[in-house]
Amino acid sequence: MTVALELEDKPGSGTRVGTSEKFQGQEAFIVDDVLICFDDERTEAALEVFAELSSKTQVVYFTHHERILDLAQKVAVTHPGRVFCQRLGSQLSGPKR
Repeated sequence: MTVALELEDKPGSGTRVGTSEKFQGQEAFIVDDVLICFDDERTEAALEVFAELSSKTQVVYFTHHERILDLAQKVAVTHPGRVFCQRLGSQLSGPKR
């Protein structure tokens, strides 16, 4: 797999995701809050890139920031059937140990 990902955690940085055809067939591209310091314009642009990347592989983006969720929902409108937003409840349950 050839993936170049440049998502620096500071304001004013650019976003670049480069993929090759080798990305097809990969299980998933998973990121966790890599856009938290981006302004709205850059965040939305990065989410658009992730939406386009979803045509090649599953993309999973985790965040707990309402602002990013709002922008993701905006991107979801322009990518029906490819972008889904899910808000998890505050009570997560799992097996007890």
